[in-house]
Amino acid sequence: MSRLPIDSTARLWIDYIDSSTLATEHTVQFRYSGSDRNAVNEQAYVLTLLNAITAASFVAGWRAIRARSALGNEQFSQPIALSAGLAAFVGTNAGAYTGSNRPRQISFQGRAPTSPRRVAISLFGITPNYATPANWRWATGGTSPAWVAVAVAALNNASCPFVTIDALKPVWYSYVNIAMNGYWERRSRLS
Repeated sequence: MSRLPIDSTARLWIDYIDSSTLATEHTVQFRYSGSDRNAVNEQAYVLTLLNAITAASFVAGWRAIRARSALGNEQFSQPIALSAGLAAFVGTNAGAYTGSNRPRQISFQGRAPTSPRRVAISLFGITPNYATPANWRWATGGTSPAWVAVAVAALNNASCPFVTIDALKPVWYSYVNIAMNGYWERRSRLS
């Protein structure tokens, strides 16, 4: 399979902090189709995803702080206004969030329907109050948090603008992976 250029689609980046206490900055990227320089629709859909996960699932103080976008075939991103809805979304879970929780991330994963290209959306700052399952995966239903099924359904919604690198709407898997991020594991060992 040939490699595609990273600028083959429009992209939206949301910068956020993982908690009010640690305030570590992270960035999540969303690929979308279209030529919306302000990425208004995409920011609205990011908010839909966050609302599906729920503010109570994010550590207190989790919040988006800025946004930037780049259209297809543009190599550099430009700052854009953060939507009022994203700016107002704040994590509310007061569970203890320490440096040892920082490396834990959730990751939604999917695949393009007609190509083997994969896509993932990873976020930090999910409350440590959720027990990590033995296989490090919350499937939709069962003993998983209720928001998992709601968030996967939101991503698979027909109006969802997110795409893979080859500009196809992905089919999102019916689970969320929980992982320890190697970079933040090393950083927590050094601090």
